[in-house]
Amino acid sequence: MSSSLFDLTNKTAIITGGARGLGFAMSKALAAHGAKIALFDILSPVSDLSALRAEGVDVDYWKVDVTSKEDLEKAVDEVKAKWGTVDIVVCAAGVARDSPFLETSIETFEFQHKINTLGSYLTAQVAASRMDSTRGGSIIFIATLTSHQAAPAQRISAYAASKGAIRSLVPHLAMELAPLNIRVNSISPGYMMTDMVKGLEKKSVGGPVVFLASGAGGYVTGQDILVDGGVSKW
Repeated sequence: MSSSLFDLTNKTAIITGGARGLGFAMSKALAAHGAKIALFDILSPVSDLSALRAEGVDVDYWKVDVTSKEDLEKAVDEVKAKWGTVDIVVCAAGVARDSPFLETSIETFEFQHKINTLGSYLTAQVAASRMDSTRGGSIIFIATLTSHQAAPAQRISAYAASKGAIRSLVPHLAMELAPLNIRVNSISPGYMMTDMVKGLEKKSVGGPVVFLASGAGGYVTGQDILVDGGVSKW
């Protein structure tokens, strides 16, 4: 009974930013529980997918620019044609630029907000429109601890603002999509979601993603889950 709550067999998961880093780590966690995996990324996968396929993972990669609705619609439709459903979406594509507030340019600000905020918004919008309300669905945004509190060692106000926007989206989308049986939540990891942070993919976010994607989290929507090792509390 308990293990079946986390079973994702016959579920299809789309992970943006899934070709490397945190997105790839979350993809492997979902695959370990039976999900079919669609990796969306502007970059090529950091690992050879044949190794995953040899382990029995049904996985494929699509080159997608998350700021292009046309790209997203084409790729999501191809995923649905390939596997029949879209059940889980993890919006993990993101960028961060360390830049002091007084020196941050409009271009630096817009670059991060376009990918982190608009890209996540469009991904969720396109995917939700293709989910089957009788099956339900789960949309998981990736926010950040730094949208809750300042990071003294970094100057990332524009990045934090983009992720704060993501967190504010969650309750509104959860309310609007509830009649379609789609749950919407976010996870706030304790480190910035970027490959510039070495070893980030080893951090423990796989469990919360599986929880929110599966039946175990079936009564959870509109929430942000901090995964920070307690950093925000002491």
